[in-house]
Amino acid sequence: MAVIQTRSEEQPVPTWPRAHLKDLVVFRSGHRNSETAVLDGEFPFFVCSSEVLRCNEFDFDNEAVIMAGNNADGVFHLHHFNGRFAARQRTYVITPDATRLDCRFLFYQLEGLQRSFQVAAIGTTTRYVTLEMLRRAEISLPDLAIQRALSETLSDVDGLLGRLQALIAKKRAIKQAAMQQLLTGKTRLPGFSGEWETRRVSEIAPLQRGFDLPTRQVKTGPFPVVYSNGVLNYHDHAMVKAPGVVTGRSGTIGRVHYVEVDFWPHNTSLWVT
Repeated sequence: MAVIQTRSEEQPVPTWPRAHLKDLVVFRSGHRNSETAVLDGEFPFFVCSSEVLRCNEFDFDNEAVIMAGNNADGVFHLHHFNGRFAARQRTYVITPDATRLDCRFLFYQLEGLQRSFQVAAIGTTTRYVTLEMLRRAEISLPDLAIQRALSETLSDVDGLLGRLQALIAKKRAIKQAAMQQLLTGKTRLPGFSGEWETRRVSEIAPLQRGFDLPTRQVKTGPFPVVYSNGVLNYHDHAMVKAPGVVTGRSGTIGRVHYVEVDFWPHNTSLWVT
């Protein structure tokens, strides 16, 4: 595991050269559609979401960073992979010049550029990052040895986060099982009894569509902008008084968010108070 050291105030901060991606990488695009996916396929199949599907055919056999070219929520998911894989339409397969740029370092640099891609993206219902935006993107370019050391350190942190996420997922499954028992009346809390009434959600809590807010119009402020997959931005004013419940309308479906402060539900979501 890499050791992280802090720089003392007396040591000067190094100035690394910078370069545009167009001078460092080869850009290719996936061409497959969703029908390519099979449940137990031999090869990874990268799409525009965070999920990696499987398929029985491959188009690439190298180390690369795969980046989503579009997403309803404006999140352009990234993957690093080395081997045989396929990619869906509107994904970018980015292969660095290995003599100048470490592939994992490229992955972390692109991760750091996500916010600027979100701001520059085009489209309303679906947000797009164009090839020209990627070509013009500029990154720091230290020596390869430094790139690899930094990548190793960040990879160790990712490993720790992955283990924590696995633990969280296990606890969530336990919570889900408890909810199924408690919220259906199969298990009752001590001191409570009696029959439960069944009502339609639309009768007591009608869901409403969120409000349009292109990323370029976001003005930084204290109010969370809640998309279908959670809070991704903060705006200078709210559209809904707290508390509220938000779920996905397009993009990420099935996730539910409870919001305790005044907020702006994005048009990719449905909300109720």
